[in-house]
Amino acid sequence: HASLLISPRRLKLESIQFKLICAGPGEMVITEPRQYYAVINLTASLAISTNFVFLGEEALPATLAQCEKMDYTI
Repeated sequence: HASLLISPRRLKLESIQFKLICAGPGEMVITEPRQYYAVINLTASLAISTNFVFLGEEALPATLAQCEKMDYTI
């Protein structure tokens, strides 16, 4: 998972819905809350990621599932 990429063919075989989005220079991709995503750069890239929360929304859910194999302590 931390270094896992699943092919579109496999996702289809498992009936998992997904979108492939190819964004070019100057274009923005917006993900939905709690949506898993992966980025593959097709060329050299300088990217900026900004995360924000709308007013009245919780930044994190009250309970948050995490992988037991990963150490998320700071």
